[in-house]
Amino acid sequence: MLIFLNLITFLFVLSIPTISFMPMLNNVVILLGFLLGLVFLVTTCLSRYTISVPREFIIYIIWLFICLASSIMANDLNLTLSKLLTLLQIGLMFLILFNVCLWNKNISVPLYAFLLAAILNIPVALYQYYTLGIERPAGLVKNANILGLVMVLGLFSISIFYLTDILRKKGIKIFKYVLWPSLFFCSYTAFLSGSKKAIVGVGFGALGFLYAYFQEVQSRYFKIILTSILGTFFLFLFVSALNHSLVEHRFEESLDFFKTRGYKSSVAYDSTSLRYAYAIAGLKMFRENPILGVGLNNFSKNVKKFSPMRGIHKTYAHNNYIEILACTGLMGFLTYFGIYLSIIFRIKRGLRNQIDKKAAKLQVLLMLAFFFLLFFDMVAVTYYEKIPWIWFSMITASYYQSSAINGQQN
Repeated sequence: MLIFLNLITFLFVLSIPTISFMPMLNNVVILLGFLLGLVFLVTTCLSRYTISVPREFIIYIIWLFICLASSIMANDLNLTLSKLLTLLQIGLMFLILFNVCLWNKNISVPLYAFLLAAILNIPVALYQYYTLGIERPAGLVKNANILGLVMVLGLFSISIFYLTDILRKKGIKIFKYVLWPSLFFCSYTAFLSGSKKAIVGVGFGALGFLYAYFQEVQSRYFKIILTSILGTFFLFLFVSALNHSLVEHRFEESLDFFKTRGYKSSVAYDSTSLRYAYAIAGLKMFRENPILGVGLNNFSKNVKKFSPMRGIHKTYAHNNYIEILACTGLMGFLTYFGIYLSIIFRIKRGLRNQIDKKAAKLQVLLMLAFFFLLFFDMVAVTYYEKIPWIWFSMITASYYQSSAINGQQN
C-alpha cells in the first residue's frame, strides 16, 4: 500500500506547480487530492503505519478557528468561507505529506516530484519569453512571481539531491550530472521571470548548492577551483540579470521610490508604491480591528477605504505578514506565525543535537529553504498557496524524524 500511496503523492505534488493553475485541468488536481486522502486512510487502516500529528498542525487548526471567528468582521462572508475551504485542504495536505515522509523515512517522494515540476516549467517559460515575446514569462504556474518561487525551490531540490544518497542508492548516479544543466536553467528562468524576490532567492539557492557540493569534495585545491568556477557562474548570472532591461528597471524603480520619497505621493504609480500603499492600508485595518481583523480574505474589500494613495487595485496585500495581521488581527497573526516559530525551534534543536552528520547537512539546506520562504512572505501572500506548504511539510518531517532518532520529545 505504501508504494501506491507514494505514487499518488508523487502525482499530486507534481500537479501543484504544473497543472493546478490551469482552470481546465484543476479538476485533475482535485481528483488526485481526493485519491491521496483516500489511499492515505486505507494505508493507515490496513498497515502498521500510524498517523503522527505534529504540533504545527495543531496550531494550524487553532488558526482556522480564529479565521472562522474573524468572519463576524467580514464585509463579504462568502470570501472568508471559500478561503477557509482552501485552507482546510492545505492543512490536510500538510498532514498527509508529513506522514508520507515519516513512513518513507526521507523526503524523497515529494522532492522528486517538485524537482520534476520545476524542470517542466523551464521550457514553457523559455518558449513564452523567446518565441511569444512575453516580457515576464510565467511558465505553467501562470504567475511570474510564483514561477520565480518554483525555480528557487528547484535549486534547493538540486542541492539536496547532491547531498543525499537517494540517486546513488538507486544505481543511477549519472543523473547527478544531469542536474548540472538544471541548476543553470532554474537560475536563468528565475531571472527571466523578472521577480526581484526570485533573483534574491537565487542567492539563497546558490549558497545552498555550494554548501551541498563541497560536502562531497575532499580536496582543498579542488574546492578552491570549484569556488572560482561556480562563483564566476553565479556572478555572470547576476550581472546578466541586472543588465536585463526589465530587471534593471524594476530594481531602479524600487530605489527611486525611496530616493524621491515616493511614499509621500498621493498616487500609486509603480509596483513599489503599490506595495507601500497596501502595507499602510493593512496597518490601518489592523489598528481599527486589532483583535480579529477585517475578516479572512477581506483585505481587497477594505483596501481602498484605508489606502493613503489613489490608483490602487482591490487586491491582496502583497505581503503575507500584513495580509494576515489585517485580516485575522493579532490573535490570527500570533497563531499563524506560531507555526513558523515552532519550525524555527525544531531547526535550532535539530542542528544543536544532531547525531547523523549526513542528516545534519541535509537540514542546513532545509533551513536555508525555510528562511527563503520567510523572506518571500515579505513580498507575497502565501498562506493559501500549496507550494510553500509542500516544503513546510518536508522541513517539519525531516526535523521531526531527526528529533525522534535522537530520543527527544516532539
